[in-house]
Amino acid sequence: MLVDITKTGQELRIKVLHPRIDGDNFIIKSLKEKKLVFAMELVEFDLDSVEYVNSLGITEFVNIHRMYTEISRGKTRFRFINVDKKVNAILELVEVQKLAEIVPKP
Repeated sequence: MLVDITKTGQELRIKVLHPRIDGDNFIIKSLKEKKLVFAMELVEFDLDSVEYVNSLGITEFVNIHRMYTEISRGKTRFRFINVDKKVNAILELVEVQKLAEIVPKP
């Protein structure tokens, strides 16, 4: 499994266990398989293991954002934690910080 998903109350934590997010839509597939597509207060992505994200990976994040935003009518917050410097640069380049809080690795 490429992701570990934990639901606590109205919060969802998605820990990506693969070094690349490049368009396989494995996060969306996992959310749908586990039937976790419903209104949440917070969706948090733990990217500690991620070293690379391409445009298709960014598209997956945008699609997840859109999916939860539509379900919650704009009330879901998004956060990326443990973000590598290189991945952070990519996220900032495409202005993901407008959609989600970004917390770099310590």
